[in-house]
Amino acid sequence: MIYNNKFSKVFKMPLFDYEMKYHISKRDYIDLTIKRMRVIFQEKLIHNDMWLGQKNEYEFNVLCENIGLIGAFDHSLAISISSHMICGNVMFTQSDNIQMDKYHDEVNNLNCIYSMCCSEIANGTNVKNLETTVTYDHKQKNLLLHSPSPGSCKFWIGNALYTASVGMVLARLIVNGIDHGPHWFRVPLRDKDDGVLFPGINIISVGPEGGMHGIQMAAIRFNQVSIPLDTMLQRYSSICEEGKYHCEMEEPQRYINLFETFLQERLIPLYMLIKSSATALNITFRYAQNRIISHEPICKKLIMEPLFCQRLYPELLKSAMIMILGKIIIRGFENSWGNKSTYKDLQILASAGKYIGTSLGLDVLRECRLMCGALGFHHYNKIITLQVDAEAALTYAGENSVMSYQIAKHMVRKKRFNNSMVVPVNLAQEVEKKVVADCQQNPLSHAAAQVLSYSYGLDLVIQEVQSSGVLENELLLDLIDVLSPYLSETSNPPVPTVKKITDLVNLISPPSELVTAPIVRADYADTFTSELYIE
Repeated sequence: MIYNNKFSKVFKMPLFDYEMKYHISKRDYIDLTIKRMRVIFQEKLIHNDMWLGQKNEYEFNVLCENIGLIGAFDHSLAISISSHMICGNVMFTQSDNIQMDKYHDEVNNLNCIYSMCCSEIANGTNVKNLETTVTYDHKQKNLLLHSPSPGSCKFWIGNALYTASVGMVLARLIVNGIDHGPHWFRVPLRDKDDGVLFPGINIISVGPEGGMHGIQMAAIRFNQVSIPLDTMLQRYSSICEEGKYHCEMEEPQRYINLFETFLQERLIPLYMLIKSSATALNITFRYAQNRIISHEPICKKLIMEPLFCQRLYPELLKSAMIMILGKIIIRGFENSWGNKSTYKDLQILASAGKYIGTSLGLDVLRECRLMCGALGFHHYNKIITLQVDAEAALTYAGENSVMSYQIAKHMVRKKRFNNSMVVPVNLAQEVEKKVVADCQQNPLSHAAAQVLSYSYGLDLVIQEVQSSGVLENELLLDLIDVLSPYLSETSNPPVPTVKKITDLVNLISPPSELVTAPIVRADYADTFTSELYIE
C-alpha cells in the first residue's frame, strides 16, 4: 500500500526521531509537533477529503488506519492533527458553497491550523447546557461572540495556545432576542503571520497536563468579540438582509446534522488504541525473546516461561478483539453513511468502539508496562509514554461511562430477546438477554451498562470471526474466555502456547518503524548501560 511506503519515508526523517521529544522543552516539543503536522499533510497521509461524505471517502479506512499509526508514534501529534481535521469536517459539512470554495484548500493543505472550540469548562461537551452566545446586531450587520460566565470559557482546546489562527466555535445563536440553539462559527483567533490575538480574545494554558505534552491545550474567553456575519456556517441556517433567522429544516433534524462530525470523530481514539496496543505488545514480545532469565542447563528466554505467556496471551487476545471490532465498525460506517436514518445505529457502533477500544487498549498498555519490568518504565521503550498519553482517550470524544450508558440504553430499549422465538446463540447474547431482563425490573446501573457494552461488542466480534475466519476457532474460544470477566461471567482462563502468541503477534503487527524501542534488540542491556563503560 502506498500509504505504508509514505509512512516509512516519514518516520525515517530526522524530524521524526522518536527520542527527540524527551530532550527538549515543552514549547520546543509543541513547535516540533506543528512541524511534523505540516509534513504529514504535505505527504497527503491525512486530509479532510478522506472523511465519509467527501470526494475521497473511499479512503476512509486508510484515514483511520493512518491516524492510528500516527497515534502509536506520538499521541500529541495524532490529537493535534485530529483537532484540525474535526474542525475541517465541520467546515465541510456545515458551510454553504461559497464558504466551502473559500476555505476548502485552507483546511485540506493545513494553510491555517484550526482548533475545536466546543467544550466548555463547566459543561464539557454537554451542548444542552452550552452558555457561549453569538448575538446578531442588526444595526451593525455583524455578530457578537461572548463568554457570559467563567463556566462558559472554552476549555481543553487543542492547537489554540500558540498556533491556531482559526477556531471552530460552537455557540448559541440569538437573533432578535430569540435563542435558536447551537450553531457553528468560523472565528479568526489571531493574525496568522505575527500570532497576535484579535481584540476581545484571551487565551491561557490549561497545563500542566498529565500527558500529551506536545499539545497546545488552552482555555479561551471571548469578550464581546465582533465577527462578520459570514463567520456563521450557513449550509442549513442563515440570517437574511432584513435581520431574520431562516432554517431549511425542522429543528430536530438540524440538531442531528449539527453534530454528524462527532460520529466519525469517535473512531479516532479507537484506532489510536488499536495501533498503540499492537505496538506495545510487539515491543513486549520481542523483549521477551531477548530477555535471558537463566543459563542452566540451557539458555532460557522470558518467552519460554509459561507464567509470562499466561500474562501476555490474554493481552494479545484483547488487542485482536479491538482490531476486529474496528474493522466491523469501519465497514458499517462505509456501508451506511449515505443514509441518515442509520445514524442512530452508527452512533451506538461508534460509542462501542470508543468505549471498548480505549478501555481494553489501555488495559493492554498497562499490562505491557508491567511485563517489561523496570525497562517498561523507560520512555525510550515507548510503552509508558503510550500508557500515560492514552489515559486521556477515556475522556475525550465522549467520556467512556457516558458511551456505555448510550449503548446499554439502546440495548434495553431494543429488547431483542424478549421474543421467545429469538434464542441467544453465544455467551455475549446470553449475557445480554439476562441483563436486559434484569433492567426491565430495576433501573440501569453503571455495572450493567458496562456489561451490556462489552456483550454488544463481543457479539459483533464473534459473528465476524465465525463468518470470516479471521481467527481460528480455538483462538475465538480463548478470546471469549478472556472477555468473560467483563461480562461478570466465571470461566476458566485460556491456555496459551508460543504458537498462539506468535500467530496473534503476526496478526496485529504494526509497521516495523513503530517497533523501535531499545528493548526489542538483543543488545538492549548494552544500550542502556553504555555510559557506565566510558573510560
